[in-house]
Amino acid sequence: MDILYAALIFAGLSLDSFVMMMNQASRLADLHKKDILLYCTVFSLAASAAMLMGYGAAIPLKTVVADKNEQMLACLIILVTGLYILMKSLKNKAPEEKADREFNAGRCARIAAFSRIHTFLMGICFSFLGFGVFNALGLLFAMTMIDAAAAIWIGYTQGSRYYRAVGMFGGTLIIVFGFLLLAKYVVR
Repeated sequence: MDILYAALIFAGLSLDSFVMMMNQASRLADLHKKDILLYCTVFSLAASAAMLMGYGAAIPLKTVVADKNEQMLACLIILVTGLYILMKSLKNKAPEEKADREFNAGRCARIAAFSRIHTFLMGICFSFLGFGVFNALGLLFAMTMIDAAAAIWIGYTQGSRYYRAVGMFGGTLIIVFGFLLLAKYVVR
């Protein structure tokens, strides 16, 4: 898999996190620059940890699954993940934007940790598709930092009115590139 496909799949994946951070930021009573950096770092580290765990989980799976099947399985997981994110975005109701004075780095870490199952699965997929772990971690960390910062700023200043469109776009992006990968690795 080349870096462009990986970047665009990560973009779609990070838009799901974007929605969560935008919704949370829309409820913040007060926001400082150091808080933005802290929340972005927490989200990026959680994403990187989940990706690394996915790569680790792929190691024993590779001994059981044949190469051609690894690629097909990875493409199917990517497609299902994109479909799940798309459907979740369609079903979500508008979040209530009332002030949340309890939000802090610990709560941010819990949200980040419990919302990383998709990233874990992408770690398995990227390992199956032969994408280097350090490339994946670097790309994911950078994209998550940027997306989280944008989400926090937009959520804090504009509210969460874009949550549905952003989530749908992210899911659609993953689905499109899932089909492209399927065509590249399985159908060829």
